[in-house]
Amino acid sequence: MNEYIGKTCPFCKTKFTPEDDVVVCSNCDMPHHKDCWIENQGCSTFGCTGTIKNGANSLGVGVANDVMLNNENATSQQTIEVNNDSFVFCTACGTKNDNSGTFCTACGSRLAKIDSVGNGSNASTRNTYAYNQFQQQNNPFNNIGFYNQQNSNYNNTRLEPETQMFVGEKAEYYITKFNELLSLRKQTSWNWAAFLFAPYWCMYRKMYLYGSVMLGIMMILNLINSTIGSVISFAGFVAFGVFANYLYMTDINKRIQKNRALDSFYKQVDLQKNGGVSVMAAVLSAVGYSVIVSIISFIRWG
Repeated sequence: MNEYIGKTCPFCKTKFTPEDDVVVCSNCDMPHHKDCWIENQGCSTFGCTGTIKNGANSLGVGVANDVMLNNENATSQQTIEVNNDSFVFCTACGTKNDNSGTFCTACGSRLAKIDSVGNGSNASTRNTYAYNQFQQQNNPFNNIGFYNQQNSNYNNTRLEPETQMFVGEKAEYYITKFNELLSLRKQTSWNWAAFLFAPYWCMYRKMYLYGSVMLGIMMILNLINSTIGSVISFAGFVAFGVFANYLYMTDINKRIQKNRALDSFYKQVDLQKNGGVSVMAAVLSAVGYSVIVSIISFIRWG
C-alpha cells in the first residue's frame, strides 16, 4: 500500500493518501481508488480488461473466503451450492454482493443474473454459475490456454492476458488465429494481408525488424531484376503468409514479457509505444521504399 502513496490515480487524477482504499488491476498493475474503479466499472487503462488483482482484499476488497475453493483441486466441473437468496458472487472478482445490486461493489462488473446464465430460478443455481465462472476466469489456462484431452495435461504454451491490448486492431481475429495455432500445436496458418503486403504489414503491426529485413531483401531482388528474382520474391511472400500469424504471436509475447518487467507507471507508456498498430510506419516505409527504388532505377537506366 505504501508504494502507491503520492502517486496519481489514472481515473480521478488525484494522488493516493494513506487513508485511501486502493485496488490494483490484475492485467496492467495500474492502481486506482476503489471508488474510482467501481465508478468506471473496471480499469481505466484504455483497452484493459483486467479485474482486481488476487489478494486485493487486504486493500479493502472482501473476497468470499467462506466459499473459496482450493485452487489446486478446482476444476470447471466443480460447483458450490449456496442456499441464500440475499447475495450473489461476482463472476469477475469473486466478491459477495447483495442480490439486489446490478454491479459488483468491488470491481464494478455487471453481476450475473439467473435470466442470463441458464436454467433454474434460485440463488443456488445462480451462485453455482457465478462462482464457477470466477474460478474459470482466474485459472490462467481456462480462458487463454488450452486443455489437452488426451493426456489431461495443460499445454505449456499459452496466450498472455495482455495479448488483446498489444494486438489492438482486429484483436479478436488474431487471437482466434493464435488460439488455433496453440490448440493444434502448429506454426502454420494463412494470413492474406501478410502475403499481399508482407513488409508493410510488418511495419503496420510494429514488427519493425521483420519489415526492415524484408524491404532490404526486396531491394536486392529488385536489383537482380530477373525471372529468378521474381520467383524467389513470390515464394518468400507465400512462405511469410503461411508463418506470419505464428511470428506475430511470438513477437507479441516478447513485447508483453518486456512490458511486465517495467515499473507499473511505465507500462502504459510502453503499451502505447509497442502495442497496437502504426499506420504511419506502414505509409512511411512504403513511400520510402518507392523513392529509393525510383532513385536506383533512375541511376541504372538514366
